[in-house]
Amino acid sequence: MAFYARNPGYMDRVYKNRVVKKPGIWRDKHRRERRIAIGLLGERCLVCGATNPNWLHIDYIPTTNGKPYRHPRHLKYIKEHISDFRLLCANHHYELTLTGTIAGTTITQSGRYS
Repeated sequence: MAFYARNPGYMDRVYKNRVVKKPGIWRDKHRRERRIAIGLLGERCLVCGATNPNWLHIDYIPTTNGKPYRHPRHLKYIKEHISDFRLLCANHHYELTLTGTIAGTTITQSGRYS
C-alpha cells in the first residue's frame, strides 16, 4: 500500500507545519525568484533605464491578449524562455498595455493592437 494511501492528510499537515515554522516562506521564495528573474533580464527598464526593482515589471512579449490562458510565471519558465520576456518600468509597461506602443521606441505589443 502506498505511503499516502496509508497516511491520508499527511501532506496537508506537512504544508501547515511548514507555514507555522516559517510564516514568510512563500513570500520570501517569491521575492528571491523575482530578484533572480530581474537579474537575468538586465536589471533595468529597457526604455528609460530605471533600476528600482519595485518599479520593474517583467513583460511577456508574445502577450496573451485574446487567449484563453496565461503563460506560466515561475522562474524556471522565464529561464527556459528568456527571449520571450523583457523588463519595463511600471510607467512604460502601463503605456504599452494601454496604447499598444511606447512613444519614441519601436516597442509594440502584439495581439489586441496588431
